[in-house]
Amino acid sequence: MFGLIRARHTAHIALTVILVLSVLASASGPVAATGAYEPNDDFDTAKSITSGFSGDTRIGPDDQDYYAIDLAEGETVDVTVRNAKDADVSVDLELYGPTGESRNIGEDLSTDISDQTRHRIGYEADESGTYYVLVDGAGGSSDPAASYTIDVVTAQNDRFEPNGVIDNATEITAGTFTDLTLLSGDTDYYAVTLGAGETINATVRNDKDAAFDPNVELVDSSGDRIEIAEELSTQIADRTKYRLGYEVDTAGTYYLVISGSEYDEHDVGYTLDVDVASNDRFEPNGVTDKATEITAGEYGKLTLLSGDTDYYAVTLGAGETINATVRNDKDAAFDPDLTLLDSSGDQVEMATDLSEQVDDRTRYQLGYETDTAGTYYLEVSGNEYDEQHIGYTMNVGVASNDRFEPNGVTDKATEITAGEYGNLSLLSGDTDYYAVTLDTGETINATVRNDKDAEFDPDVTLLDSSGDQVETATDLSEQVDDRTTYRLGYESQTNGTFYLEVSGNEYDEHRVGYTMDVGIGSNDRFEPNGVIGEAAPVSPGTYEDLQILSEERDYYAIDVSADEQLDLTVQHNKDYDMDLEIVDSDDQILASGSDTSDTTSDTANLDVSYTPDSSGTYYIRVDSAMYTEETAPYTLSIEGGQEPTNEQPYTGFSFTYDSKTPNEEFQFDASESYDVDGTIVSYEWDFNGDGTIDTTGSTVSHTFAEPGEYLITMIATDDDGATSSATAFVTVESESTGNGIIDEYDTNGDGIGTSELITAVADWRNGDLTTRNLLQLLESWRSL
Repeated sequence: MFGLIRARHTAHIALTVILVLSVLASASGPVAATGAYEPNDDFDTAKSITSGFSGDTRIGPDDQDYYAIDLAEGETVDVTVRNAKDADVSVDLELYGPTGESRNIGEDLSTDISDQTRHRIGYEADESGTYYVLVDGAGGSSDPAASYTIDVVTAQNDRFEPNGVIDNATEITAGTFTDLTLLSGDTDYYAVTLGAGETINATVRNDKDAAFDPNVELVDSSGDRIEIAEELSTQIADRTKYRLGYEVDTAGTYYLVISGSEYDEHDVGYTLDVDVASNDRFEPNGVTDKATEITAGEYGKLTLLSGDTDYYAVTLGAGETINATVRNDKDAAFDPDLTLLDSSGDQVEMATDLSEQVDDRTRYQLGYETDTAGTYYLEVSGNEYDEQHIGYTMNVGVASNDRFEPNGVTDKATEITAGEYGNLSLLSGDTDYYAVTLDTGETINATVRNDKDAEFDPDVTLLDSSGDQVETATDLSEQVDDRTTYRLGYESQTNGTFYLEVSGNEYDEHRVGYTMDVGIGSNDRFEPNGVIGEAAPVSPGTYEDLQILSEERDYYAIDVSADEQLDLTVQHNKDYDMDLEIVDSDDQILASGSDTSDTTSDTANLDVSYTPDSSGTYYIRVDSAMYTEETAPYTLSIEGGQEPTNEQPYTGFSFTYDSKTPNEEFQFDASESYDVDGTIVSYEWDFNGDGTIDTTGSTVSHTFAEPGEYLITMIATDDDGATSSATAFVTVESESTGNGIIDEYDTNGDGIGTSELITAVADWRNGDLTTRNLLQLLESWRSL
């Protein structure tokens, strides 16, 4: 009746009706509102509805609205009722079964919704029949009624319904299960029997444009949650993907719980993929606390499920090295990851993928030398984007300590001098460092030997004090005995510490024993002269007590006139193998020496003669081709020619600045200076013409405290002591004049014109002029 009167839109009648209702309310208590579906105040008069029903109606205090819906066994119903938070009449929600007993009470989700109260029921029918939804009005007010909205959705049965409670869980094994249905608020349970140490991997997929995404959990036989799925949707194509992987500690029945979002009233279709990895002999080992204790060896027939992790514990001494490799077929469903953890579980090394370099199997390998003794963990983990399991093989090698371990990094390099070092151990993937102190011109020769039938051959490299490679060893195995032999020789250009790096081949899991021989050549008076650019100038005469190390070269420079004959002789002990050549400035051989020694003598003589067509500087080259680590003495005799004249360095410098005012930095650069017959070894700077050296270096900076004109002198000295200088004047202007940059560009004294401004803009674009100075020039141009 109230609704009919309102429809007339007559203010007078409406006011009358309101007054009448007020009187009735005061006399008789609350009046039940007449909703759109009245009468529906009990089971008998319940409003009959179906899935998809959505209605707007009203309810008053102490009023009750009933709705009847038919459900098949296993079908799920989702009911949501909303009304305004500020309404005086609130609503409660309850579901009754076919025989009138209460089956479910609505959950209040109001705190999660904006300005409306929200009550919701999700229920899976355990029998077919008519179910009843009760919307119960509560509270009291002068307002006779409140509006509410009711939405009802049901999910179609899939072949596993009813499985909405753990007691009705569907028993499954590994496989793919499609065409499954889930209603928001619904829950599906699946029971999986697992052995101790077995791993389950479960993935649920549904379309990204579905009404909601399901949640996936794993619970134990007591219903306690033990794992929750991770959303991998961003990595997958057009479907949402929730996935969990878990290795069980004890045998029993476990339950996959798939639940719908509580904030929607829709149903979705989904697919469930389940895989179970069979036990290998080391399961369960899915956490470090249950890691399998292993030693060096090969471990085959291991099993890993995507999302699973296997842990292996290895006890190592300080300085010991572990090498571990995991292999599986290249056509396997996924590739495992391999990591090494310390006793605290922190990652210390990650494996490298060597699959392309080796056979038809994927191969991940790591090598690590420990700093401290303790237990370390090899972690083998499955790819999280797959639902398969693979078999794999793991090889582990451990190198026993030698007396120099740990020396796996340069900071812990073993300090050595010349000598022979035997009984050393190296693991593939391991590195040993040895520190050697050398003076400028000293030469080091290092040889590493191991048996030719060893599992792998080591690599030998020389690093400078910064860790940069300066020399790599040559494989001499074919030229020498029945052992692999790697040798390097290097002449130091500076004083300092150098590092011999002996590293194992990363494609094996074995250890080798090796011997290292180190020789250091003492300086003779001409060192360093190991490259043609540092050739020592000589004149006719005899030079005794010269020294050369295996695989080293010594260069000497001499001037020879056209058609003048140069005769050279090198005498050395026959125990050593040397060569003597005359070469040009490009190190090309012009003449080679021959052995003219007496066969009965212990001394070998190498003689060579050469007559040039043109005058110039020619170079004597002495080569050591011996395979020892000793320093060999020799004598050099020269007839003809004369000592080259040492030319002065060619010097010059440039300077740049942002401002020519006091306390502004000037940059000076003399790096373009050079020496045609050697190298420049020092640059000295005098910034005020007083003859005192203020700083050194090829590139330097300087600030001037006061305005004025300063004479700048740069003195360069070459490696033979010759010097040359370059000078320039620098004008530092007073800040008060403000004309420094203007005077620089105003070359004709008539102010900054258009041509000068164009030049300034070009300099600014090239970075040769600051923005501040450009604006100063622009302002001057505008004022003309």
